[in-house]
This record gives sequence, structure tokens and C-alpha cells, in this order.
Amino acid sequence: GADTIVVHKGKIMGKPANRQEAISMLSALQGDTHSVFTGVCAVRKEWGNEQEIIFAEETKVSIYEMQMWEMEEYADTLEPMDKAGGYGIQGIFAKYIRCIQGDYNNVVGLPVSRIYREILRTRQG
Repeated sequence: GADTIVVHKGKIMGKPANRQEAISMLSALQGDTHSVFTGVCAVRKEWGNEQEIIFAEETKVSIYEMQMWEMEEYADTLEPMDKAGGYGIQGIFAKYIRCIQGDYNNVVGLPVSRIYREILRTRQG
């Protein structure tokens, strides 16, 4: 299993409950850098043996400054209602992403390459 949270200035931002909350989250994030954390827990089974793989991955995301009409227009797409922090990097919001420091797939919600490396590590260990 995996789940993702957005953290900005020490505040955890979950999924917005409504349009206004999405706009509020976008307003806080725009023009700044925040962290996206994905926690992963998996069980690897091989030849009757089980190994737990548990880790968290952090990626830093910077967002361009946005005009209020841009935040409102994006919130009206309803895309942010199912996204931590009120945005989905893989959708139309991509045009507002200034910089990503780390794994893009982590921001999407599943750090595939890190999972693969952790599985390899457990096989060698």
C-alpha cells in the first residue's frame, strides 16, 4: 500500500473537501516550494519467507505564482478534489510546476524506482 501527503511550512495538506478549500491550498502553495511524502508498505514473499518493505520518499515541488482566476479555473475542473494539496501534477496542473527535486513518480503517488531498489535490497540481504 502507499499514500501521499503534501507538507507546506509544517502543515499537512490532505485532499480538499470543497472548491474553496482547494483554492485555499493552491493559494498557499503557489509561488513556493513544498514537500510531497509517499509512505510505502509492502510484503515480499518468496519461498515461504516474508519480508516487509517500509519507507517514506520525499520530493520537493516548486509551483509558479498563480493568479486567482487560474486557481479558480483549476478548482472548477474538479481535478483537485481527489488530490493531496489540491493539485494533480500529472494532469492539467503540470503547467504550473516550476521545478521538481526528486522522483516525479513519487509526486504522482508511487515511487516505482525506489520500490524496485528496496525489493532488490531485500533479495540481496
